[in-house]
Amino acid sequence: METHCFVERLSLFHWFFQVFPFALKARFKTLFIFDAKPFALDVAEKMGTYFGIKVEKLQFRLVDIRDENGMLIRLRIPFRDLRDLENDFFPHSPSLLEGRVNGNRLCSYLRKEVISPEIVSGGSLSRTLFLVHVCRWKTKGKCFLFTGYPVYSEALKRYALKYQVELFSLWSPFRIQWKRNAVLKYWYHLFFNWVWRIKYRVGPFLKRASAASGKDPKIAIDYYNLLNISQPEKYSDFSFYQQSEIKGSDILAFLYTAADPLDEERLRVFEKHRMEVLPLHFRATKVASHPPWIPTWKAMLRGSPPDSLARQFPEVKNLRALFSSYQWLYTYWRQLFQETNAKIYLSWHKYNGGHMAIADAIQEAGGVMGIYQRALDVTPFSECRLDVDFAFGYSKIMADLEKEQMSRIPYFIVTGYLGDHRFALLRNCASKKREEILQRGTKRIIAFTDENSAVDDRWHTGNRFMRENYDFLLEKLLQNPWLGLIIKPKVPSTLRFRLGPLAATLKRAEATGRCLVYEEGSSFGSCPPALAALSADVAIHGHLCAPTAPFECALAGVPTLMLDREGFPVSPLYDLGVGKVVFKSWEHLWETCLEHWQNHQGIQGFGDWSPMLDHFDPFRDGKASERMGIFLKWMLEDFKAGCNREAVMANAAERYCKQWGQDKVMAIH
Repeated sequence: METHCFVERLSLFHWFFQVFPFALKARFKTLFIFDAKPFALDVAEKMGTYFGIKVEKLQFRLVDIRDENGMLIRLRIPFRDLRDLENDFFPHSPSLLEGRVNGNRLCSYLRKEVISPEIVSGGSLSRTLFLVHVCRWKTKGKCFLFTGYPVYSEALKRYALKYQVELFSLWSPFRIQWKRNAVLKYWYHLFFNWVWRIKYRVGPFLKRASAASGKDPKIAIDYYNLLNISQPEKYSDFSFYQQSEIKGSDILAFLYTAADPLDEERLRVFEKHRMEVLPLHFRATKVASHPPWIPTWKAMLRGSPPDSLARQFPEVKNLRALFSSYQWLYTYWRQLFQETNAKIYLSWHKYNGGHMAIADAIQEAGGVMGIYQRALDVTPFSECRLDVDFAFGYSKIMADLEKEQMSRIPYFIVTGYLGDHRFALLRNCASKKREEILQRGTKRIIAFTDENSAVDDRWHTGNRFMRENYDFLLEKLLQNPWLGLIIKPKVPSTLRFRLGPLAATLKRAEATGRCLVYEEGSSFGSCPPALAALSADVAIHGHLCAPTAPFECALAGVPTLMLDREGFPVSPLYDLGVGKVVFKSWEHLWETCLEHWQNHQGIQGFGDWSPMLDHFDPFRDGKASERMGIFLKWMLEDFKAGCNREAVMANAAERYCKQWGQDKVMAIH
């Protein structure tokens, strides 16, 4: 059987010093390239032709790479493979509580960074695992794979050999791992913040934030372009503030992204509510009075990892780079918290190890860090592991998942779904939209929600996969004058670009007056899925593997269906019923809808989530964000009274238990 070779990213250096010499030695006849610099690929093709080696750019789609059970490998890797591999990587420390260095979260940070599920950018462990399966998909026999990830781990080699793939590392004496190099990160960040100050003529040149002494303690939160402070019916990063008695002057918003940078209009909104704003990135502000924050030179902290870490992480050869990254994050955020007197830091981003370094930083500054649940999780994923002081979650089921993920959360607070207050506020608007569509002769209305897509369908399910969903629905709308369609995309600003040639079909559908698209928002849509669902007879979500949007629709009381075209059969949502809530094809789903509508009695269990709703949200009373705000308010009051961080959390937890029940606060170790 012919042996094949695969290369993750080919450069001239790799071709002449690694791949080509290996090809002559191993005598394989076909070389598949995932990515390559154009000139390097051209040289490889010409030399390969001369020496009888076929060099070919490999074409594949992520949605085609599945296991024998039909499960998408991209989903299986964080669900199962990474967790199994982690046990092989760190056999001497199965618990995150073991081997801690100076009582902090450094070990937790290192473990999570090593098993990062990122596959888009090269050189990660997850991408290497995915490439192994692509090789197996392309050729069933033995093959070789040159990857940018350093192949030093015997556990990783054993994993690949199970699929008859032998791994080799692409090496280069000139390669700098940008994403792992803390010093380069620091200089990049610092340099462009300085450039911003020069551009906007802000002085003095290194203006520092005022000292924290005399400042009242603050609640610092991440602002990710969802403002809408005065519109509680829409998505907002400040929903807990809208539903609580917390004062705006108690809040400090950290700005990161360039999608909606701070301008005069947004600044007026913050000032109206007396909130402080601090941009942390040069692209996050256009207002001269609010320059990006710059750390002092002390933030460029260097050091060597302790010997105890080297013993605990024998498989991690890039330990020094990871340690430097942790040190930079820790020092940067500690200085930020000390200068702003932020005693409570709140975020939803839990998908890398950064929050662990930040939690250590605020602990050193005498404060606490919490994560609030933004997405519905129904299966344990390695990327969702937490190590923070407290967390707000929808239900006890979520706490059980955190235990499976080896999270460490001294105070897990059950709040219910953070967004259920919007349902009552949306009903009137949704009813008006429904009437407008019904006046066009419509008899039935479908609400459709998606999960975004990407251009390169090798590392994402891709635009083409997404278009198939829209193509089916739009054609049904144009063929059936009794049908209405309301579309709520996750990222509306790019929808028409992602639709490509299908955008013209969408315009034809809108011209009928029976198709409505909610396009408000930039990074994410401002309108919640419930707005579309409450106008419809049935809500459909195109991705069972990401069930937050359909969960919201079901909580709002609308029959909700899900498609599992990706392939995630291990999801407990399958227990809701295949052919009633979960479908694997559009054709089956459409036929079931017609049968349900044509049958006077309907189909029993059609779109019915009631068997699981109580498990996912034990309250369902529209007060989840209010409970979150109350807990934060209690903690802030104790900080203002001079209590230490441990007493602050313990007091708030005790008061919460008295009001909502002893089972609503748990410790996860």
